[in-house]
Amino acid sequence: MGGDHCFLAGGNWRLIKAMCEGVPIFYGKTVNTIRYGDEGVEIIAGDQVFQADFALCTVPLGVLKKKAISFQPELPARKL
Repeated sequence: MGGDHCFLAGGNWRLIKAMCEGVPIFYGKTVNTIRYGDEGVEIIAGDQVFQADFALCTVPLGVLKKKAISFQPELPARKL
């Protein structure tokens, strides 16, 4: 999911709803680390590891500024 930031007609919830169909959703998890590369992505939340082809990360700007989530490798400058 490369590219610049964008807005979807009718709101971003439509994309999220379509992507979530049949996918388990976990609440109350604090993500510590996101590892990503050509082979996919690993999301680490405490002692649990979730693997996927890709992840859509939507966190508040303050979380990114505090570096509360470790990205491995570090996000490119255009994403920061």
